[in-house]
Amino acid sequence: MEELDTEEYIRRIKALNKIKDAYEFTTSSQSRISPNLLLWNFLRDDEYKREADTFIRIMETEQSWDKLRYSKILIQNQIINFKSASELLNLMATKNFTISHFLKICIEDNLLPYPSDTVSFLHDLNYGYQLLKMVRDIDASNERVKRRINDVTEEFHVVYAKVGPDPVTIQVQSSGIPSPRYEWFYRPNDDPASPSDDFTWIPLSATQDNVLYFDPFTFSDSGYYYCRIQHNLCVVAEVTKGKLDDWTTSKKIFLRPERGSLVITKQPAPAECSFGGSVIFECEGESFELLSYQWFKDDDKLIGEDKPVLKLSNLTLENTGNYHCIVSTGAMREKSYVVRLSVNTSSPISGTGEELDITGEGDQMVIKTQPELPKYAQQPMPIGEKINLKFEVWCGRPVVYEWLKQGVREDVTLNPPEVTVRSAITPVSNGRELVGEVVEGGEGITSWQYVCRAYCPSTGESVYSDIIKLKVAKATTNECSFPKFKIALVICEEKYQKTAQFPSLKATRNDGEALIKALQELQFQVLAFTNLTLGQLRNAIDLFASFIDEETYALFYYNGHAVGHNEDIYLATVESSLDEHDLSPLSQVLLHHGHVESVISEKNPLLGVIIYDSCRDDPKEFVKKKLEASKQSSGYIIKSSPNLVLGYGTMPNMKAFEESDIRTGTQVGVYMKHLLNHIRKKDLDIERVFKNVQNDFQKLTAASISERMKPEYRSSLGQEMYLGANLRQRKTNVLQKAFFRLNRCEYLFSPFSPTSSNGKFEFPQGIKWNQDDTNLSWVHGQVAANNGLDGVLTLVASTSVFFNECEVYFRFDWRSIADLPPDVNVQVVGRNVSIIMRSLYVDKTSGQNHSLETVYQPCSKDRKDTFLTKDGPLFKLKDGVTRYPDSPMVLVGLQDLKDRVKLLLILRTNEQLLVAPGLVCFPLPIMEHTENLQIRDKKSLYAGIVQNL
Repeated sequence: MEELDTEEYIRRIKALNKIKDAYEFTTSSQSRISPNLLLWNFLRDDEYKREADTFIRIMETEQSWDKLRYSKILIQNQIINFKSASELLNLMATKNFTISHFLKICIEDNLLPYPSDTVSFLHDLNYGYQLLKMVRDIDASNERVKRRINDVTEEFHVVYAKVGPDPVTIQVQSSGIPSPRYEWFYRPNDDPASPSDDFTWIPLSATQDNVLYFDPFTFSDSGYYYCRIQHNLCVVAEVTKGKLDDWTTSKKIFLRPERGSLVITKQPAPAECSFGGSVIFECEGESFELLSYQWFKDDDKLIGEDKPVLKLSNLTLENTGNYHCIVSTGAMREKSYVVRLSVNTSSPISGTGEELDITGEGDQMVIKTQPELPKYAQQPMPIGEKINLKFEVWCGRPVVYEWLKQGVREDVTLNPPEVTVRSAITPVSNGRELVGEVVEGGEGITSWQYVCRAYCPSTGESVYSDIIKLKVAKATTNECSFPKFKIALVICEEKYQKTAQFPSLKATRNDGEALIKALQELQFQVLAFTNLTLGQLRNAIDLFASFIDEETYALFYYNGHAVGHNEDIYLATVESSLDEHDLSPLSQVLLHHGHVESVISEKNPLLGVIIYDSCRDDPKEFVKKKLEASKQSSGYIIKSSPNLVLGYGTMPNMKAFEESDIRTGTQVGVYMKHLLNHIRKKDLDIERVFKNVQNDFQKLTAASISERMKPEYRSSLGQEMYLGANLRQRKTNVLQKAFFRLNRCEYLFSPFSPTSSNGKFEFPQGIKWNQDDTNLSWVHGQVAANNGLDGVLTLVASTSVFFNECEVYFRFDWRSIADLPPDVNVQVVGRNVSIIMRSLYVDKTSGQNHSLETVYQPCSKDRKDTFLTKDGPLFKLKDGVTRYPDSPMVLVGLQDLKDRVKLLLILRTNEQLLVAPGLVCFPLPIMEHTENLQIRDKKSLYAGIVQNL
């Protein structure tokens, strides 16, 4: 399929509008053609000559005839080799196709979905004239703003939009015959510094859709908008043939960012200064509200530094550190880049007194020691590496030393190498000895040139040292590249609601659990979720991002269905639906990969790894049309980080496959199988991990799979980075404490306090057996070691590897000297939560293991009702067996719960069905700390731990 750039798309729209405006559609209530009209008659009867000529011109201009060559119906009828619209229509006419057949081919095969002019023109001819009618106007707030336009005061409805990576849509919907044509107009918001009285509407020529997309929405998109709606064809009166001016407009709106929104437009830059010198850091924000600034050094507030500019003077070693600025409005806040200030100092023996710089006799200065680089510094030196240069002269009078440096770029790809100056000569230190560290060049600088000037004030003589050229590497020192914290987000989407469009996946969970284990071995803290909705996935990403800073390794892994389109990936969540008739923007159905990458990039992690373990094959044509429309309106802006690596389970336009593990009977992803072989190896840098996966995939994967699935990766790293790198400090830091509080039961209230030191909740229940009448009964209260009970059944709940799940099993202790009755069963029923049982069975024919999964939905039966075996898992208690079942039951979908987990216990025998009084209720971290995966109360959760999380 062809891809149109914006200029070509606008040209085509104008050409189509010219053709449609030349056709006259009368106001008659009678349709112009019948759906059963043969194409043969439509093309050849003079009665339809005007319609047929217009139709063919539209098809040629829109190039729609070329897309129809993919129609299964046409291929079945041997209509394949056509080179124009006329040739296609004539071939269809010879096969007795009708108008309705043509429309069916376009719509059912999703080859020309609405708003194709080919389809809408032919569709409109099947109906009589209908007035335009507004079905849905732009959603706006109750607020209004007034503007003076051409000496007339007009009111605009205020629409608030969220600034950030998430798409924003403005939508209007109208009906009528001929079909509506939408034309959007825009007038940018005035610069507050220079307001203008001129108000000229600018047409947005790049779209004729009823939805206006902003992906992402920025402050520059703020302004005044409205949509003019008219018929897609020229309408004339049935009798007079006079042109009918039938049109309407949407609300006129003022689109602005949400109250309090802000974005940082100028970031501070790292600096290197001399001892006693000065430095300036600048940070600027943009907002509709008043901005406040607060500067920090190493996360400590700098009292009184609340301006966009931070100026530090008389620098000492104590000023060395990391600086950042918090820009805030009354409602929101943003953190700037964290930048480093390096203060170079002279040697302690140098001093500033003249007596210390008298090192010889006479007035003439004689060089004693030239600065030299150690051997290891002959190669490019990593950022953060310590440097020590010394220059000394003999002289009988006082001497002043000053170190200077200059940034240059050396292009070694040319012969001879080309050297260009990239920064002015600047003083960096005083004294014989320069002690500092390598700083990042920026502005294309590849080397720093250092020179020391020795100056005798008494004689006015100056002597310069040799020039020392220090090459700068893109890498950082080990100390600087080791993380202080590692965080991962693992998303596994397996059970989709629209199974016809997105079949359930079997390997997703297994792949996720295996990766989680591997990441934990590499000291990653892992947030893992299964089966999230689109909103919950966005919230999970935000939660993940709150643990990322400039000294963090961050890894995002997605396993599930996805839609690929060229280089783009759209992640499908459990409720995603690709219904042709659904007018919802795709941003409300799928998650564009740019959102994930932008959120992570904005946090500027020390290392960011993103893995998409999903298909990337092309979507259906109507979905592709929606994707193209959204791009043509504003385009996708993906912010990239210099420390980002992206791994893909397969290349564009290809699928990802699962396979069965014969030994375990479980499904595993082909990509994950190879990834696990290498990601655990601490001596492999991350790029080598992905490269080895590619190599192994080609060597060890069946040809039938490797032909249709080819892993790839992309990297913007400037050095080798290792997932297995040690944490920079052994002491628990702020983020680790916050993560521990978020996902551990120990921070929940009773009953976890006395029993959850190992992260488990235990609920013991006593059982009494009457041997005379063989009846069982529940015993409540304190279950002591020797209180005459015949048995104790303890329900044990613990958090799962997935944050929104919980594992449950029973521990059974039969204490009676009598034998355990042979017909005792225990059943657990979920009152507000689904329970999943997983097991394996062996195929007697093949001998292979197969996994089996049973889902028990929440049951709200009254206690007096009869509970069936389908209401919850049932286990037969056996003498000598203490744990049931072998594999824990799993409570799922906990992110949707508004209350605690509620379970009901039942004892069953051949004669009895005994429902335990009361419910087993217990909290879990996900329900106590989050609501729909958003933190409920940051202040209380992170009290005393994280200030800005």
